[in-house]
Amino acid sequence: MKAITTVRRIAAAVGSAAVVSAALIAAPTAAQATPTCTATYADIDLPNRAAYWSVTCTTAARVYVDAQLWYDNTTLVNLPDAGARQLAANETWTVYTQDATHTGAAWHGVLHIVQEYPSGPPAVLAHVVK
Repeated sequence: MKAITTVRRIAAAVGSAAVVSAALIAAPTAAQATPTCTATYADIDLPNRAAYWSVTCTTAARVYVDAQLWYDNTTLVNLPDAGARQLAANETWTVYTQDATHTGAAWHGVLHIVQEYPSGPPAVLAHVVK
């Protein structure tokens, strides 16, 4: 941010908006963290009202899973075992989870797996929609 302010001051002195534009384009942005986790599989089984996934991390990391099933336009179920989990280095989190409160196939499902970071946007590891 200090570099951008300095460039703006130079541009004001020189009187060139092009200097500001070139500097803003070249200014470094906050680095996106590289994921250290991998979703080895992720899927939704609508007929059996289930979702399953496996995530492995090479370093300690926080992983968040959102697993939802819809039975119609208004009935939404968050599947058990979804949510956040802190994984240790070289740990694998494998889950098969099922909705036991409904009968019959689900109409729609979403399984979203991300690696969270203390600052910055999460990294999407898997996204399944059926």
